[in-house]
Amino acid sequence: MMHAINFDVEKHEYSINGQVKPSVTQILRGVNLSPRFDGVSDVDMTWYMDRGTMVHKAMHHICDWTVKEANKDNPMPGDKAGKFLHDYIQLQDDIIKGYLISGMHFLGGTLLSPVPFITELPVYCESQDYCGTIDLIATVEFEGERHEAIIDWKCGQPQQTTAFQLAGYALAYSKDKHRDLLRLAVHLDKKGGEPRILPYRQQGDFQVFKSARYLYSKLDELNLIKKEKS
Repeated sequence: MMHAINFDVEKHEYSINGQVKPSVTQILRGVNLSPRFDGVSDVDMTWYMDRGTMVHKAMHHICDWTVKEANKDNPMPGDKAGKFLHDYIQLQDDIIKGYLISGMHFLGGTLLSPVPFITELPVYCESQDYCGTIDLIATVEFEGERHEAIIDWKCGQPQQTTAFQLAGYALAYSKDKHRDLLRLAVHLDKKGGEPRILPYRQQGDFQVFKSARYLYSKLDELNLIKKEKS
């Protein structure tokens, strides 16, 4: 069944038919399965979050334009498309330009040869009753085969909990083929270098996320969940 997913930008809140739903990141944060930022001040944390939002929005615009252009009968020639995206990046804030250039290395790279087809996709998992937004869905070359992949842009250091985050997205994206999806974290380089690409394929990640969802619901029933932005 298809569900209309509403996302309140101001509240940073998902809802289905007027019923508020937790997000993937809220669930993991609620059960302490999210990255820790011990010693980071509130001011610095706000700066990091704002930077991440800026990077994600800009990468969404780049990927969305790329997908739409590829679907045109007469797409822009490669050299002109490259200049168009280069000019777009130069218009962005200096603090994110390097990350965007790094993202372009991924999108134009031959290592995985990604072909994006959906960007910033809101998803809802009916069986587990939660929502989330997938940064990018693309097909990629991996281990000699073409795979459908869920891709998450990252600006910070690799975290073990990313495996569970991507498992939550995959489960919401497809209850039937989530185990076959390739899950990739693409860690963008702030200086514009090649990104670090980390694949996640452990099947146990799905059980961890489902357990986290169950624990979150029980804690929520007891009013032990601190409501935060997703």
